[in-house]
Amino acid sequence: MKKTVAIAAFCIHEDECWFFAKEFNCLFYKNIDTEETVICGSVPWEAVKKNMLYKEMEYVNNKLYLIPFKARSIAVYDIAQKTFYKIELDTQIIPPNAKNYFRAGFVYNQFIYAFGVHVPTILVIDTVNDKIEYLTKWFKEVERFLPNTSQALFRKQIVVIEKKAYIPMVHANVILSVDLVTNEICVKRLNFKVSGYVGVTNDRENIYLAAREGQGLIGCWNCISEQERVIGFLNQDGDEINKYLTYGLAGVEVYYFEHKNSKLSNQFIRNAEFDCDCLLSNGFENAFFCDDGKVELISNGIKKRLDISIEVSNGDKEKIYQLQDYCRESKWNGIENFMEEIIEK
Repeated sequence: MKKTVAIAAFCIHEDECWFFAKEFNCLFYKNIDTEETVICGSVPWEAVKKNMLYKEMEYVNNKLYLIPFKARSIAVYDIAQKTFYKIELDTQIIPPNAKNYFRAGFVYNQFIYAFGVHVPTILVIDTVNDKIEYLTKWFKEVERFLPNTSQALFRKQIVVIEKKAYIPMVHANVILSVDLVTNEICVKRLNFKVSGYVGVTNDRENIYLAAREGQGLIGCWNCISEQERVIGFLNQDGDEINKYLTYGLAGVEVYYFEHKNSKLSNQFIRNAEFDCDCLLSNGFENAFFCDDGKVELISNGIKKRLDISIEVSNGDKEKIYQLQDYCRESKWNGIENFMEEIIEK
């Protein structure tokens, strides 16, 4: 039988699909062509019952770098050795009591970039030697634009144009640009009448931004001329929803959480209705996890739906159901023993 596991971190490399469970501590592998599924195991120093440990996963040189969300260190899975090892974070820079660590991330050459959620830090991981550079000076410049410094700084999406990365702030009308050669950071305050952003996509020189929940605006900022314009509104009828953007062959597409009455005022903006979460993956601009055990992949206007449910034998069927029940009901008696049994297989 097939069983769907809710996922939080996800990436694709060639015919390999890797994903980390959302509700418990476990890494999975699936071959896209053969549909073979492998349970790789739990990160050994993290609790098995902890959820939302990692929200980003990046593939570099036959290793998976799991970027911490609820976890408090970086986990690296060596695919050839089938083992995990830890990269510690500097607790003088990143406080251990922060609510959530990092979310948006991407790979550029040998470097992994990750942007803090409740920590005012951008991580730059050199995967050649696993050394970390902490970029922090930008925060003093944006702090004055934040109504509350305890709120989330960044969400999920990010765009890269040539040798610069652009990421909007969640609770400020600000977009950061990072020079990927020098790591110099510029702060650009936009003129849109919004208080932050949740979605971003781009074409060659335009960056499209979706305003935060309840505000509806879709704006365009040209990163060369720095001109700004409003290209449409999402009429939300008072509802607050999360919006994610991607740039397809017909223009900007808006993906959103559980919203039934969407109305778009611009013909170049289209919408797709998914009850889903947005993931980012190497090789794809966007990946949307849907409730039916599928991942909707979108890259350069090309769409593909991938089944990431796992094959479960009849003997393991009840154990998987038991695991899901434990996760949802927080009844964790015997969960470690279950994980040990199923990983051994």
